[in-house]
Amino acid sequence: MDEKQTIRVTVARHDPDGDGGKWEESFEVPFSKGMTALMALQEIRKGHPISFRYSCACGLCDICLMRINGKPRLACKVILDEPTDLHIEPITNKSVWRDLVTDLGAR
Repeated sequence: MDEKQTIRVTVARHDPDGDGGKWEESFEVPFSKGMTALMALQEIRKGHPISFRYSCACGLCDICLMRINGKPRLACKVILDEPTDLHIEPITNKSVWRDLVTDLGAR
């Protein structure tokens, strides 16, 4: 029997409505070759309230810009060909509204 592979995705969280705290939370996500970091976030959102933006095919490219494993990257362009743990946090030059959602002003 083939065992399903997973990856660990650690996400920087921020809740301004609660105590305003910041923390990191890790999730186990099913891995499939060719998946993107955005697909991993969408999988997490199926079971957990997590905030992030994307707008593929809507003409707002770069809205999913995040720091992924320490580098600014578009989540839709980070393609995983093998199981690799991800550390995802908001881009650093923007104000954070919630989790990975940042202020889009001054684009």
